[in-house]
Amino acid sequence: MAQHEILMAIEQAKQELEASNSAEVNVPFVNFDKFGQALHLQATITSQQVKELAQGLLTRIKRLINGCLLEADRPRLDQVFLLGGGTKLPSVIELVGNTVRQRPVRAKNRDELAVIGAALYGANLLGLAEVMEIEDVTTHSLGITTYTGTMGFVLKRQAIVPALNTKRFLTAQNNQPAVRIEIREGEEREANSNKLIGQFDLPLTANLPRNSPIDVTIGKDDDGIILNYAREIL
Repeated sequence: MAQHEILMAIEQAKQELEASNSAEVNVPFVNFDKFGQALHLQATITSQQVKELAQGLLTRIKRLINGCLLEADRPRLDQVFLLGGGTKLPSVIELVGNTVRQRPVRAKNRDELAVIGAALYGANLLGLAEVMEIEDVTTHSLGITTYTGTMGFVLKRQAIVPALNTKRFLTAQNNQPAVRIEIREGEEREANSNKLIGQFDLPLTANLPRNSPIDVTIGKDDDGIILNYAREIL
């Protein structure tokens, strides 16, 4: 119960910080000491403190925005809309504005808009909403670990979902009995620097020479499920 009350108080403080430089967090009876005396949480948090505590997150947000602008080849955007409860924080608003070099549009119901957007997308998939053009894309590239340790990209990021692609690879040894396929997600050239999301073994026909072809197929469906399979080419 106390944990829920603390989270609610923090959420309230976050909303207050949108219009004020400080906010009070007061939660009575969060715990009891060894003598049975009630302990209460009373604290004042400022916008500057939040900015300092969230510096790592703010850096990540800036990096993501710059990466999107670079990838889209759009140095300037027409408008930027802030959605989601986290965009109520002054430090986030300031960061976004400075990064995109314009004042972002702040909707009054930012929390609800994110939920409404997800609901409309789901209704569209089920055919329950008015016809609208919505394109989902892969947020990261998908590939496999090659025998040299590099990332063999199969499905590039920003591919329109549902997506499916096949790429040919070669065996590393003569008479190789099987090959382990490690599916990874990420953009780094070194495979181990990308996230391992699954692996499986593909048995091979006996006495295959080195450099025998293997086709690896990776895809992503409308539900976000990653599909993958591999087969040797005889």
